Amino acid sequence: MIIRKIINNYFGAYNNKLDDIIKKQIELEDRIKRDLSDKVVSRLRRIDKIDKEVVSERDRNK
Repeated sequence: MIIRKIINNYFGAYNNKLDDIIKKQIELEDRIKRDLSDKVVSRLRRIDKIDKEVVSERDRNK
């Protein structure tokens, strides 16, 4: 009975550590996705701004 209790405590702690690791990994993945999406949106806005400038410059030169 004592051995079973020790084994359960050991594996319970092991499972808690795994849960913590999985939670941290998910948090990191979410943070990376947000950072990447922010960068993509920023670059798309920059491209759109450049496109508008090119079009306006082209219109001025007509």
